[in-house]
Amino acid sequence: DKEQKKQMVLNRICLVLEQLPASLLKVRLLTYTYGEVYEEVLFQEAYAIIEGWNKDNLTSEQTVIIEELKNIEENPYPFEVVECKNTLLLYVRMFLMILIGLYTSRVILKTLGVSDYGVYNVVGGMVSMFAFLNSAMVAASQRFISYELGRGDKKRLNLVFCTSINIHVIIAVIIFLLAETIGLWFVNTQLVIDADRMVAANWVYQFSVFTFMVTVVSVPYNSCIVAHEHMRAFAYIGIVDACLRLGAVFLLLVFPYDKLIFYAFGVFVASIA
Repeated sequence: DKEQKKQMVLNRICLVLEQLPASLLKVRLLTYTYGEVYEEVLFQEAYAIIEGWNKDNLTSEQTVIIEELKNIEENPYPFEVVECKNTLLLYVRMFLMILIGLYTSRVILKTLGVSDYGVYNVVGGMVSMFAFLNSAMVAASQRFISYELGRGDKKRLNLVFCTSINIHVIIAVIIFLLAETIGLWFVNTQLVIDADRMVAANWVYQFSVFTFMVTVVSVPYNSCIVAHEHMRAFAYIGIVDACLRLGAVFLLLVFPYDKLIFYAFGVFVASIA
């Protein structure tokens, strides 16, 4: 039986631990055992040994075991339980976002009217059609962050994260330049929009560009959350974003001025928050 064999190994480790001096090997065994039984005595003994190490001259093996012990302390659940909780949170997030999306679509169409709703989807859709790049960029950034997390090299991890931020800021600037030149020309000369709604269409376009830029710049942060498997934070961020968009729709019902411009502004504010 698997559990019996695991218990036998743990019993042997406990016998060995009593004979071992304070060393890296003992910290490793204490960390492994603590990760299985979560007895505070094991955790305290491991940290007592770590406190005796020279913090300015840690080896890579010492750094890795310290990070592993911290990770077990911060996530005191078996791997299967963590996976189950993460999956459940993501399903709740998806379910709430679908419900809010179904409700807001009907209200937006009714409030804006067919004409303005079409303008928003056409003009804003020119920018949002590139949103598929967002998931690809998140996956790419997450891959490198996860790799450095596995190595346990904090300096390299920090370098990768900062480099990712710089790259996405540059991408956002390039998007802004293209949107304010070619994109703006296309909206004002190639799209067929009523003359009395052209000003509103330009406002929608500008807010859509800024919303997409914020989304691009936030990619490294989302990648970092996913790489660390903090799915609770990831789910809460998605739910809060959906609720803010829902709030913008409710305010749309009572806003007395141009509702098309206000809704585009509301979506932009939700993306920042």
